[in-house]
Amino acid sequence: MFLGTWLIVSFIIDTAYVGILTSILAVPKVTTPVDSLEDLLSYGKIPWLLEEGTSLHQMMEEAQEGIYKEVNDRKAGLVYSGSCYISRAMVRIQRVAIICDILAMRKAIHDDFSQTGECFYHIARNPLFQASIAYAFPKGSPITEEFNRWLTPLKESGVINKQVLESTSNATTCLSNKGQGQGQGNPVLVFMDLAGTFLLWLGALFLSLLFFLGEIGTRYLER
Repeated sequence: MFLGTWLIVSFIIDTAYVGILTSILAVPKVTTPVDSLEDLLSYGKIPWLLEEGTSLHQMMEEAQEGIYKEVNDRKAGLVYSGSCYISRAMVRIQRVAIICDILAMRKAIHDDFSQTGECFYHIARNPLFQASIAYAFPKGSPITEEFNRWLTPLKESGVINKQVLESTSNATTCLSNKGQGQGQGNPVLVFMDLAGTFLLWLGALFLSLLFFLGEIGTRYLER
C-alpha cells in the first residue's frame, strides 16, 4: 500500500510540476508578416515612408525597374533626412513602416524601451544591403590617413560593432523576445511559483507516513 501510494503521488507531483513549469516558461509564437522588403510589398496592409535625402532614397529614386522602383512608386511619403529616430512615434501611433538605417532603428527601440518598459517596434530580419558607418573629411585632408590607421583595426576587430550593440542593449532584449508585451526574458522561478506543487508533495508524504505507521501498528497489534 505504501509503495502504491508513493507511485501514484510521484506521478501526480511530476505531472503538476511539468505543467506549471511549461506554462511559466512558454513563449507565445507570433508570426511576423513582414520580415523583408518583398514581404512589405506583398503584405499590402502597412504603408511605408522613406527617409528623404539619404543614399537609400537616392537609390530608390534612380531605380528604373525591379523591387526598388516599386517601393519608391508605392511609398506613402517621406520623412526628413536624419529624422528616422525622431519619427519613431509615427510607427507606433499611425501604424506605418519607415525604411532607414539599422543604427537609428536600434537607437529608437532602445530609448523607447528605457522610457516605457515595453517593446513596440520590430526590425525586419533581411536587410536591404550592408553598409558601414563612415566619417567624411575634406578632400586631401592630411588627417584622413592617420584616422584610417586607427579606425581600421577597431573595425576589423569588432570593437565598433560591440560598442554599438552595448549602447543599444535594450533593442536586443526586445528583438530577442518578440511577441512578449514586455521586453523581459523568461521569468526567474521562485519558491512561491510552485508552492502548490510542493504543498501537494508534503501532503502526499504525510499521507504516506500515516499509511506506513498504520501498517506497522496493525502488524504490532496482530502479534
